[in-house]
Amino acid sequence: METEINLNQIQQQEEEGFYASYEEYFLDCCRFNDIEETKFCIENGCDITWFDNQINNGLHWATINNQKEIVSYLIETLKVDANIQNSLGKTAFDEAAQLNYNEIAQILAKVTKEDMSIYQGLDDVQASDENNEDKEETISNS
Repeated sequence: METEINLNQIQQQEEEGFYASYEEYFLDCCRFNDIEETKFCIENGCDITWFDNQINNGLHWATINNQKEIVSYLIETLKVDANIQNSLGKTAFDEAAQLNYNEIAQILAKVTKEDMSIYQGLDDVQASDENNEDKEETISNS
């Protein structure tokens, strides 16, 4: 029943000119951290690689708006390419670093292999990772 309502909402928004496609709606769902509607778009054939006129994809929008749950879902579940650059040449990691969204930067750094120490304000995240690795190494050597 809820899916029917959602589909009707999308159709109404399309008729009113809000969304031309599921892809546009998907970007807004990522932007506003609506995980259920994000999944709904995907279930209805949404192209998750789609981007807007500034070449921002769902991952960019979720990152820019500090939507950790969506970022995790896009990266870990959907395996969205985190290396895509927008029209300004920025990846989602670059956006997270610039905005000091440390938790999101950490998620993205794992898949992009970015060196987080080059970004001011993110040194504490890298130090935390190194301490955790040292603890894991000590435990495995025991």
